[in-house]
Amino acid sequence: MDKFKEMDQKIREPILNGIIDLVEKNQPSLLTFEKASNFRFDSTRLRWYEQDPHLWLVFNALQSADSTILELVEYYLDS
Repeated sequence: MDKFKEMDQKIREPILNGIIDLVEKNQPSLLTFEKASNFRFDSTRLRWYEQDPHLWLVFNALQSADSTILELVEYYLDS
């Protein structure tokens, strides 16, 4: 996931949208407002991925994802 840090936004956004679609189709509960409200966000000490809303959503959702979702994302990223 560190590769996203230096990746151009024009390349990164379609990849992140694909990951979001995978999560939404397979474990939509990870993308609910209630779940997102539990994700860490500190506006005074932003981690590098918290500066991009899509990265923030993907990274936090994947932290709660089960192994099936993680394997799907891994396969998606490898293809």
